[in-house]
Amino acid sequence: MIVELLLGSGLRVSEACALAVGDLHVQGDGPALLVRRGKGGRPRLVPISSRLASELLGFLDHKGAWGESLDAAQPLFVGQHGVGLTRFGLTKVWKATLRSSGLPGSWGIHATRHSYAVEIYRRTRDLRLTQRLLGHSSVVTTMVYAALLDEDVRAGVERIWL
Repeated sequence: MIVELLLGSGLRVSEACALAVGDLHVQGDGPALLVRRGKGGRPRLVPISSRLASELLGFLDHKGAWGESLDAAQPLFVGQHGVGLTRFGLTKVWKATLRSSGLPGSWGIHATRHSYAVEIYRRTRDLRLTQRLLGHSSVVTTMVYAALLDEDVRAGVERIWL
């Protein structure tokens, strides 16, 4: 579930590890995750898809069935020792997921954030939206994720030389 969350939200690893059960908000304007301390200590509300919210609610049902606490202050993801998942623990989960999927083990977990950012920009072509969803204070930072893709360059060249 945590890999799905990272791919579907663009959260930083530390932000995902710090999520509590009560940080999932499905009422109101649409589903979102509350990041209490993002980069620079800033809180932000991260909109997520209805599909991801539904998956997370199903995950909460499983947590309850496993006997884990669903108290709002409890960690959303628990590590081997019954406490909140750490960055190190999440990296182990990531590497195991790559192995079981037959994907190259050289990909770092930050690739989930990069994939999310590139896909948001590819589908919307909206740099400000991408900036907001990633929680960047400067659009200059976001521009790294919005670098032109090879197929975009090829399409641009073809439009020039009709």
